Amino acid sequence: MVRLSSVTLNKLTLTTSCILEGQEYLRLLWKILWSKGMKNAENAILSGISAGGLATILNCDKFKFLVPENARVKCIADAGFFINGKTIYGSSYIQEMYRRIVNLHGSAKNLPLACTSSMEPSLCFFPQNVVPYVKPPLFIINSIYDYWQINNTLVPPYLNPQHAWKDCIRHINNCTFGQRI
Repeated sequence: MVRLSSVTLNKLTLTTSCILEGQEYLRLLWKILWSKGMKNAENAILSGISAGGLATILNCDKFKFLVPENARVKCIADAGFFINGKTIYGSSYIQEMYRRIVNLHGSAKNLPLACTSSMEPSLCFFPQNVVPYVKPPLFIINSIYDYWQINNTLVPPYLNPQHAWKDCIRHINNCTFGQRI
């Protein structure tokens, strides 16, 4: 089993304090796995959690080409299904954040071509847009209550300066009637 972290980065860039080399890391990892016996695999599972779950979805098809043609490949994404949702006020905060991430990291060329050829590349960072193009079997595990997504998609920090949503974000039983509707 191979576990992934965020590996859509494509730039090897040294700035003041940031090196972006995720895709190169992934290529190196796959080369090492090939030399350690992946070239003889009969069954292979690619999995990841959170950002690694997203990376699993985005790289599942590529992983299929890492193993012999007749090998069985399956992918498991745990807590990596980040949705393209609106904030409580109807703005597209997460979509804009992902657009900036894709531009900063030069990720467009590493996202699934079937997806990027049919829509804006940054939209292919959302599993809801990529999953229809994934060919190997893909098993998705995601909590119905996802603290990160509620805190970063539904009620991002800039919309909650007085922390009015703090308790509600942590547990639905702490939400007021107005916050629930």
